[in-house]
Amino acid sequence: MMVNMLRKKNEQYGGIKFVDISSNDYNAKENQGLDYETVMGRIHAILSDGAVVTDIDASRKLYEAVGLGWVYAITKYEPIATLADAVYHVWAKYRLQITGRPPLEEVLEARKIKVCFNHWVYVLFLFNYTTLLTVAVVFIQLHNAIFSSCYFYRQIL
Repeated sequence: MMVNMLRKKNEQYGGIKFVDISSNDYNAKENQGLDYETVMGRIHAILSDGAVVTDIDASRKLYEAVGLGWVYAITKYEPIATLADAVYHVWAKYRLQITGRPPLEEVLEARKIKVCFNHWVYVLFLFNYTTLLTVAVVFIQLHNAIFSSCYFYRQIL
């Protein structure tokens, strides 16, 4: 939901580069060393100077990048900042279940299976093309169900 809104607003502003962390091409080294488990645990943004911000600070920076900074502006000031961070930490812990997805532990386990699967695809291809197609179709359906909105944000200008 937030990702879609930010993408739409970003069409006008262009200050956010979205990074699909569920992609096979995702490389933590290219993203300040942020691995899949870390970025799935809570929101991260990498600023144009390479600084990494998280939680409410990341949300604030993202909204500022698309002209909606006023939405989070109040979270700069105490005691609102502390309260907003506390609420965000609860949201981050349960966001997957709240939005109808499996808990983070299950997503991480599915990711491990996906990585193993990707390594074996070539081997399967060599031995049996029909088996590969069958396994690939099942895996793609599983992948789309689990990883449909795994993003974090990069390069806020």
